[in-house]
Amino acid sequence: MPGGGRRRTPGLRREEVAVLANVGVSWYAQLEQGKDITPSSGVLASIADALKLNPLERAHLEQLSGQRDFGFSSIDCAKNENVQRIVSSLGDLPAVCLDRYMNVFAANPLAAYLFDCTVGRNCLESFFVETDNYDKYQSRSDTAQMLVSQFRRNAARYPGDLRFADIARSLSHQSTDFAELWSAYTVGSDLRLQLIYTDDEIGSVNFESTTLEVSGETDLNVLVYLPRVEEGSADVWNSVRQSFAAQGNLDSLALSLSA
Repeated sequence: MPGGGRRRTPGLRREEVAVLANVGVSWYAQLEQGKDITPSSGVLASIADALKLNPLERAHLEQLSGQRDFGFSSIDCAKNENVQRIVSSLGDLPAVCLDRYMNVFAANPLAAYLFDCTVGRNCLESFFVETDNYDKYQSRSDTAQMLVSQFRRNAARYPGDLRFADIARSLSHQSTDFAELWSAYTVGSDLRLQLIYTDDEIGSVNFESTTLEVSGETDLNVLVYLPRVEEGSADVWNSVRQSFAAQGNLDSLALSLSA
């Protein structure tokens, strides 16, 4: 685009986006204002190209436009027992299931022991409000952005669910960090948590999470935490598990980082 004049805010002007996307300026203005118009998938793709959106941002745009309709449905809590059994069966690794609001839907004993993941606890509130959990995260700024981004993506999937707005409003009052990230409309981060478990006597273990979807439940995700293979971490991890097992929580100590 040719330059011209000073800009009060960064980014493209509305007229420039319309030109790049090959749509009318007045039509694009109505789209921005949320008027009752239905853009085609081709037009959405053109707008996404003009704005240079990444794949996750494109998916978010499609959700907002109604091209991806996930509908509104409540979680089938009758399935909680099955999900809990699956999570608990991963006894050698910490595992937790989160619902659409980032609440802990299910957790196994190892996750509860290492990361204080208890059913009903909200990960957003735990992260942004409870300051005693600061040392649990490997990169606090990256985790903050990821959590808010994931929460916004979940909210876009269920536009009829007003509880998202209630949670965001409450957290914005309690945390300036959340308020800033929420107002920035950031999307584009997959659900991924890097955690640290530290024992004053044994040492520290770094964990990477892998996210698994629950079949038939689009708003439930199981996070399995894998200890990172680092120098000396295998001995620390085995010592942590032995400490946990000494409390009668594990029957087997077969897992090790070298396996």
